[in-house]
Amino acid sequence: MKKTYHVLMGLVAYGLNITDKFDISNDVEWTDVFTLSKKHGVLGLAFDGFERLIKENIGCNNLIPKEYKLHLLGCVLNLEKLYERQKNVLSKLAHFYDKHNIRTLVLKGYGMSLYYPIPSHRTCGDIDIYLYGDIDKSDGILQKVGVKIYRDNYHHSTFKIDGIMIENHRSLFDVEIHKSNLRFEKIFQELLQQSQDYIELGGQTLFRPCATLNAIHLIRHTGGDFVFGKIMLRQIVDICVFFSSRPKIDWQYVLHVLKNEGMMPFYNAIATICVKYFNISPDCFVGYTSNVDMANKVLNEIFTDTKIIVENPPSIKEPKAFIAYCYNKSMLLLRNKWKYKMVYKENMTDLLWQLAVKRIMNK
Repeated sequence: MKKTYHVLMGLVAYGLNITDKFDISNDVEWTDVFTLSKKHGVLGLAFDGFERLIKENIGCNNLIPKEYKLHLLGCVLNLEKLYERQKNVLSKLAHFYDKHNIRTLVLKGYGMSLYYPIPSHRTCGDIDIYLYGDIDKSDGILQKVGVKIYRDNYHHSTFKIDGIMIENHRSLFDVEIHKSNLRFEKIFQELLQQSQDYIELGGQTLFRPCATLNAIHLIRHTGGDFVFGKIMLRQIVDICVFFSSRPKIDWQYVLHVLKNEGMMPFYNAIATICVKYFNISPDCFVGYTSNVDMANKVLNEIFTDTKIIVENPPSIKEPKAFIAYCYNKSMLLLRNKWKYKMVYKENMTDLLWQLAVKRIMNK
């Protein structure tokens, strides 16, 4: 594994105050480290690590040029501004929904950021929400006040408020493609009825998945992104931060789900990464078996950026391009079937067929 990868993971762990040890390397290009951190959605955390090194007088103040430090500071300030914009939009949306008796559950992004030492330094994408079955009611009300709603698939609708994209989820998991996700969706609904966390924002109460549901969702969602080449280091860091906070997880239930769905190899690899490279205490991951070889293989896939899903696939109205796209994606999936087997129980042939049908139906 490249030295740059090791340095970045160590710097992020240092920035999160997970570890008090960081070995300064003189044979690494620091601008490469920060470029990689931006690509993987952990720039704010790497910056925090670097700031901590400077404050503790470890002699790294001159490792990067002053101009580049100012550039990094500008990037982090932009992160903080975007975070505040998202908070304001989420607060506005929660107040709007409350007037219409719609409850708001916050998924991933903002809810996950609250586990971080500096929430605004976690790079956030879209705002993801679940409205307890009121997605159609929400879409209708928003359309009446002039908000344009996009319904690209069954899984969620999307819209923008003040330039911020919101994904309004009909289901937590994509149940159209993976049959096993039907079981996960059932788990989601059952746990949602049993327990949930609360978040106060702008005088409004929002909901967040309980720790047990968050644990299952994090591992499953990260696994899906891993299989389809959409994973970044940020997802691994989310797992580090969440599990190291030692939330009240029903570990017996979580392990039962992971074993029943054949996901223990993936869980073992991710837990090993968190323990070995981010210095997370092993007891934060109950029931895992260390597998360094597989952990390194997974990390290599994350850093080498092997893409399986092509953005903006061609329309079926362009038959040659569409067939080439389907063929190439199928070949990539088949070459990476070892990843698929770590996450999904169903037959890959069924998946390829479902993907083809969905693409045709959507076009």
